[in-house]
Amino acid sequence: MARPLMTVKVDGAKQLRRIAKKVSKEESKEALKRGHKEAAEVVSNKAKALVPVESGALKRSIRPLGSQAAAKVRAGNGTNVPYAGVVHYGNPHVRTKSNPFLTKAVAKKYPEVRRIIEGLYRDLAKKLATTRR
Repeated sequence: MARPLMTVKVDGAKQLRRIAKKVSKEESKEALKRGHKEAAEVVSNKAKALVPVESGALKRSIRPLGSQAAAKVRAGNGTNVPYAGVVHYGNPHVRTKSNPFLTKAVAKKYPEVRRIIEGLYRDLAKKLATTRR
């Protein structure tokens, strides 16, 4: 399994998820998934704008994923678009230059992603505060 290109650490996120599970497991789980997917969509849309296009298959393979724990953007797959990694990282053996479209997308959209994630956790914290009273 490939390692993430970039990781954004949110201080206190693990503790907040643990508390959220106790209060309303389904509601907090769905809120986390939705918020993480929203953040991933921002990066995914930017990556689609930055990716080099020949046939369009690589661009179409870029997809946002949101889980309870993370926002992820995937590109390529083993069958139809096995070359996504070569495009992104390059291949010095055949002198293919890298085009790190995913890394650039994260860097360009970092402020927006950060606002989304901070808002997500702020909203969850408010819900938890009102629920615990």
